[in-house]
Amino acid sequence: GRQLGAKYLDGKQIAYFVFDFDTSEQTNLDGSPEVSGKTIDGTFPASALGDLDPGDVASWSAAFNVNGDDVGTCPGGYESLPFPG
Repeated sequence: GRQLGAKYLDGKQIAYFVFDFDTSEQTNLDGSPEVSGKTIDGTFPASALGDLDPGDVASWSAAFNVNGDDVGTCPGGYESLPFPG
């Protein structure tokens, strides 16, 4: 599995990354997601998906985390949306 993410601290971006759960390696990306109001829109390289491709069975989800606690998730909760979305 992979985690694609952006982290903020005190309103400032501190990470934009891809984390590979199989290798426990994080790749930090250049750039920033677009932030508009309550929406964050990030673009990740196709290579970040690793062995996932449109033919594989997969799902995706999103969570908003504050101080280590998930305070919001995409509609339907974790692992709720088919990939590709």
